[in-house]
Amino acid sequence: MNSIKAITQLEELRRDRLSFIQNSDSDEIYLNDIKAISLAVMALKKCPDIKDRTFNCLEKYSKRIWSSM
Repeated sequence: MNSIKAITQLEELRRDRLSFIQNSDSDEIYLNDIKAISLAVMALKKCPDIKDRTFNCLEKYSKRIWSSM
């Protein structure tokens, strides 16, 4: 995944988290998610050459999940 795709995905996650805001005490969880996502987007925009070299590690975890079912 390149940084443009990652930023796009993170912005979609941020919109998703915003949809959970209900102006209640439980909003803090979602607001913290939004802050973290926003920080990640800013970091990727400042360093767009970051490459995802760890994606293949997900295969190991997904195999473990599916084999336990």
